[in-house]
Amino acid sequence: MKIEDFEIVNKEKWDRALHGALGSKGQLVGGTGDGASDMEKLVAYDRIGGLIRKGGRKVKMGAFYDFKEKKARETPEVEFVFTIDGEEVTIAEDEEVPIEVRAAEKKKNKTVDIVSTGAKRGRPRKIEKTDGGTEKREEIEVGRDENINADDEE
Repeated sequence: MKIEDFEIVNKEKWDRALHGALGSKGQLVGGTGDGASDMEKLVAYDRIGGLIRKGGRKVKMGAFYDFKEKKARETPEVEFVFTIDGEEVTIAEDEEVPIEVRAAEKKKNKTVDIVSTGAKRGRPRKIEKTDGGTEKREEIEVGRDENINADDEE
């Protein structure tokens, strides 16, 4: 779901931010309501810790809600969070992303597909695809099915 340029990741928290949480008497308590502005909805979602992304990058919690002052920010302070070697690195939205962060992000976004060889037996190939479209093929070890009938052998 998208609100302005921001992607809402957790549907359950989004619903809680809009409609409230179940209270002690079994009724919904809190929530902004459907009639609230997009910014008020984002503030409520950020306040309960909902994951927000912009352009596929994770936005730091507290961009819309100031947890120290316990109120909504007048203007959002969008910072992106990157995890590099187990450490979080934050970069403001208006700053240029350093080459090291872009390289680590590219490495993290690499996808792996398992593709069948088409034969009845054999090992499937692992194909790693990067954003640039280059492929690196390497074989991987896959467990064999022990329930193979003698009739299936060639």
